[in-house]
Amino acid sequence: NMKKKSKSKLSKILEKKIHEENHGDIHSSNSRKLNQKRGGGAVKGTVTSKEASELHKKGLSGQNVKVAVFDTGIHDKHPHFKNIVERINWTDDHSLYDTIGHGTFVAGVICSSNEQCPGWAPDVDLYTFRVFTSKQVSYTSWFLDAFNYAIFREIDVLNLSIGGPDHADRPFVEKIWEMTANGIIVVSAIGNDGPLYGTLNNPADQYDTIGVGGLANNGAIAKFSSRGMSLWELPFGYGRFKPDITAMGSSVIGSKMLDKKTGTSGCRALSGTSVASPVIAGAVALLLSDVRPSDVIQNEILTQYKTYHESIGSDMNDKLQHGPKDGIYNIRRLNRISPAAMKQVLVESADPFHRSHIFEQGAGRLNISYAHELLTHYKPHASFLPASLITSLSSASSSSSSSSSSSGSDQQKEGDYKPSECLYMWPYCTQPLYTGSVPYVFNLTLINGLGVSGEVESIRWTQTKVQQTSSSSSPHHDVSVPLLFVHCEHSSPIWPWSGYFAVSVSATASAYNFHGVVGGVLEVTVSGVDEFGVSTSQELKLPIEVDVIETPPRHKRILWDQFHSIGYPSGYFPRDDLKVQNDMLDWTGDHIHTNFKVAYEALRERGYYVEVLSEDFTCFDANEYGTLLIIDPEEEFFELEIEKIEKDVREKGLSLIVFADWYSVNAMKKVAFFDDNTRSQWTAVTGGSNVPALNDLLSPFGVGFSDRIFDGSWTLSRGNQIAFQSGVSIAKFPKHSWLRKTSELKERDSQKKGLRGNSKKEKVQTKSSSSSSTAAETGIENSKEEFTNHITTTPPHILGCFDVCESSSTGCASSSNSIVNHPHFHIGSKIIVYGDSSCLDSWQGGPLCLDLLAASVAYASKGERSELYFRNEDYISEWNDKGSGGFIEDINRPPPQRMTE
Repeated sequence: NMKKKSKSKLSKILEKKIHEENHGDIHSSNSRKLNQKRGGGAVKGTVTSKEASELHKKGLSGQNVKVAVFDTGIHDKHPHFKNIVERINWTDDHSLYDTIGHGTFVAGVICSSNEQCPGWAPDVDLYTFRVFTSKQVSYTSWFLDAFNYAIFREIDVLNLSIGGPDHADRPFVEKIWEMTANGIIVVSAIGNDGPLYGTLNNPADQYDTIGVGGLANNGAIAKFSSRGMSLWELPFGYGRFKPDITAMGSSVIGSKMLDKKTGTSGCRALSGTSVASPVIAGAVALLLSDVRPSDVIQNEILTQYKTYHESIGSDMNDKLQHGPKDGIYNIRRLNRISPAAMKQVLVESADPFHRSHIFEQGAGRLNISYAHELLTHYKPHASFLPASLITSLSSASSSSSSSSSSSGSDQQKEGDYKPSECLYMWPYCTQPLYTGSVPYVFNLTLINGLGVSGEVESIRWTQTKVQQTSSSSSPHHDVSVPLLFVHCEHSSPIWPWSGYFAVSVSATASAYNFHGVVGGVLEVTVSGVDEFGVSTSQELKLPIEVDVIETPPRHKRILWDQFHSIGYPSGYFPRDDLKVQNDMLDWTGDHIHTNFKVAYEALRERGYYVEVLSEDFTCFDANEYGTLLIIDPEEEFFELEIEKIEKDVREKGLSLIVFADWYSVNAMKKVAFFDDNTRSQWTAVTGGSNVPALNDLLSPFGVGFSDRIFDGSWTLSRGNQIAFQSGVSIAKFPKHSWLRKTSELKERDSQKKGLRGNSKKEKVQTKSSSSSSTAAETGIENSKEEFTNHITTTPPHILGCFDVCESSSTGCASSSNSIVNHPHFHIGSKIIVYGDSSCLDSWQGGPLCLDLLAASVAYASKGERSELYFRNEDYISEWNDKGSGGFIEDINRPPPQRMTE
């Protein structure tokens, strides 16, 4: 699904993320890390293995199951573990012992035999792979070697309580695929970067792994648990549903590491998805112990397979004699539960939490008893996750694994969105479809239990439901009138055991005046090839129901530019807030359903319809939209795009809202660093946003941003303050406009050596990549240089707006032009610019400027100017600046330049 690539991190680095329970979360770097939080005080918490008491009574304990824990190691004399078969060190520490405690705890949750902190499956064969040093450092190469050995050892279950956002580390990702293809069930922690959306860790975000989220003590989604969507597909597509399943992750009791001096151990409580992951891994091992055959039974199964293949003319004996010794024809694998089968029984048996979205909880909470029942009667099959796409608020959402109540579609008036009404299928239920709108895109996981490799053979859409509301004034429609257009894309082949299946749903021209619910069934034929080359197929049915309304008026439709937001890993893009110094790399792509989620919902609650533009500006019809929102762009604008936007604003009444961010070539040079992982100098591709590109776009209207960087907050008329986090000032603006100035911000000095920060003296550190490296002591510019105070300068102008048609320095179409006579004409052709986008970004952690965004949209779409933000005293009639007629911040200061080699 990747559309863009660049060099990726070649090492997996563990950055410490351990702290006392209930303390604030420490947001860590791109590096893979232990997804752990520490509980303090006495051992109070949850023994999760009690959930499996009924299975334990049946004699299940993990026998004959091989479990691998990739972590910080374990002591061979630890009294909590019965069967430590092998301990392997893959680091350069030359030690097998756990000096951190994380690996011991994770193993304890899976298979401790201690009565105070019992694990799920105490009789498993435990293999510990030490892949982190005592300084919490690792490399991709260590993982790859260890993964190969896990394949050689025919591991059944592999737990990874680690993760990081570097999903473009192709060697790592592909080796996970290879392990899954070899029948290893990979269970991985989803990450501790919640409650923010779009913060999934790799490899838990891969469709072939079981990605595990964490639950709080009350059964709700834990605040720390990372949320979806996956970010592989941005900015051109839409992310997949993750996590897959959730388990208890708060105050879980597990084993302490062994005290080598006293030879004693004990139990302790930890929180995090690091402990939720081994809960699932332990449950998987327990389930496998009920289907793992003994050597005698395996030989009986082998005889049955031989008989079957002889009956169909297959040369089974030849395959067994000449197949690879440790390959797919190994006897042990004949009755092996595949990764697809295990994932299917887990998600199909999970209990959904009725107050959480699918991007928070996936299929729901682990239900071990029901999973065991499904596994007992399991037959290989293909399935979708989720199993249905019921997004209509007037449909019973229980069919999409949600128990939320439904509401009649006649109550779903245009703009009448309430967050409490939209639960499991958020964000799809937040906004209905209509003719001309950007399609819904669902990125499902296709789990193929029919075989490690398969194909989608055929797809057919049938519309089966057309339900108009009683208040609808449109003519009657029946199911024979196509109101939805459905398009699908998918992995080919479906490998290993799974793949993506994207469904695009849009309203047809026939739905222009329709108001109601439209549904149907997507019939998909899937094939799979088993371990002996036998191909089988199955027809899947995917129910789809969506709300469709009459096309809203133009002034209510907002187009949010996604195309010019660049996601990882196309280059080094620094953070939007320069005060964030512990990790300057911006690993997460911007999207209205991730970091701009709150801003999106604020616009929906105010009755606007927000659509995402994932193509360039030449691909949309400006006659259909009132406002184009450009928030924090990093990409360049093509010349044709610039020409089109000027025409759209001047001649078609499109309004333009731009929220920029910091930019300075000098500042970009100061945040460069030498990366020990790739042995290269990393230099920022652009600043927080691409100001030179924005200035090219806005130049026809007499608007431009500077490269002066400011921090602080500024005060509204009512005394409320708005944070300004590393934003830029407005350097150029036309007359007959409103341009707001503030003296409350402080300017960073990016001209002198060392990037100037706040008044506190800080030392910035980058990530360490090896125990022998001094990278942990190096920061920006690879020095110990400290940040110094801001400088005192002229107050900046940061917010401005104007009507293009009323500005003689810009102008728009005359009254005789087609804009006035256009049937969708509205009070448009407005431009609003602001120097900071961080106040709309939930990931930045500061207060959000949602009212400023709403005021900007109100002026852009309806011409309603807010005196609170755009004051009369800020109006520009004429400026004495040597004849330009507008405002110029500093006529002697050159405009921001692009970074050059």
